[in-house]
Amino acid sequence: MLDSVVKVAEKITELLNYRAKRRTQRFDKLIEPLFLALKKVHQDYLSVFETAKRQLASDCSLNEIADSLEVRRLAEETERRTLLQQAETFLTSESHADCHSFFNAMVEYFRKTPFSGGSTPSNAFLHTLKGAARKQSIIQSNTLSERDSREELSKEIERALSMLRQNWERVSSEYAKALASSVE
Repeated sequence: MLDSVVKVAEKITELLNYRAKRRTQRFDKLIEPLFLALKKVHQDYLSVFETAKRQLASDCSLNEIADSLEVRRLAEETERRTLLQQAETFLTSESHADCHSFFNAMVEYFRKTPFSGGSTPSNAFLHTLKGAARKQSIIQSNTLSERDSREELSKEIERALSMLRQNWERVSSEYAKALASSVE
């Protein structure tokens, strides 16, 4: 009888160790790499939007700003879309249900940011800039409208930067929770 209790206790210990090892592996091979990749994207987004804000305050034309953004955003576009697609895919996986809050935070990082509009924020911002540049070329004679357009874009950039930072805080919080559960 005592022997069977010891064997059951050993099996329970093995199972608990297996689960802990699995959580650690999931964190090391999935959560941490995604977090680090998104961290690079986040830093790039902050840089892109801060640069655009400075350019709007300068005498650069909206077309020049849009062209500059288009060149910059293409360098990271594949990474952004890949991260978003991976997070969305993992959200549908029941075997990763304990990580869904992290994946959801990643998806919302992209989707719940001003300019995202169903795409990545830099892509939607580029289309917004191009639209404003087209209006600017139509309204060449009215400098008040151009200044208003620049001010409105600057306000939207500030809103986007604020949301990006808030969204990043949520991703970071979910990452910390995943880290904590992987070392329990």
